[in-house]
Amino acid sequence: MEKFAIYGRVVLSEFPDWFPEFYARHGAFFDKHVTLKQACLAEEADTSRVQSLLESFFATRFVADGQINLVFDRVRADPLGDCIMVDSQRSETLNTLQASLLQCLKDHRNYEKSETEKYEKNFDPHITIADNMTPEETMAALRELPKEFVLKGGIEEIVLIVDGILTTFLLKNG
Repeated sequence: MEKFAIYGRVVLSEFPDWFPEFYARHGAFFDKHVTLKQACLAEEADTSRVQSLLESFFATRFVADGQINLVFDRVRADPLGDCIMVDSQRSETLNTLQASLLQCLKDHRNYEKSETEKYEKNFDPHITIADNMTPEETMAALRELPKEFVLKGGIEEIVLIVDGILTTFLLKNG
C-alpha cells in the first residue's frame, strides 16, 4: 500500500519580521501548505490513477493570476495541544477548488486515519506554524506570538505526495 495526500503549497509574500525565526524553531521541517486531500492509502495502480486524474483535472482548471491569494489572521492551537495553526480568511476560489478536487477523487477515500475525513468535509484552510510539540511547548510558543498578526501569500501549485515523492501541478492563469 502507498500513502498519498494533496496540498496547496503556500508561498508567503507578507509576514512580520519575527515570523521566519519562529517558524524555523517550531515548524520549518515541512512546506507551508493547506491540505486539500487528507492522507489516504491505496494500491500502486490506484495512486497512478490518482495522478492521471489530477493531470486531467488541472489541465482544465484556471484561476485568476494563476494563484489563489490568501490572508491568514486567526491563530489557534490544535485541541490535542501538539501544534499551532493560523486560519485563512474565506476564499471562495480555494473552497471551490477543494470541493471539485474531492469530487474528482471520490473513489479514493481509504483514509490513513478515519477521523481525518471530517477535515475534508469541514474544510478549514490554515497553515501550521508550529508542530510536534507537547501541550506545554505549545502554550509557551503561543505566548511568544503577538495577539494579532497577518500572514499574506498564495497558492500557485498543488502537490500530490505519494510515499514521499512529490508531483507538482501549477495553477493556470485564466
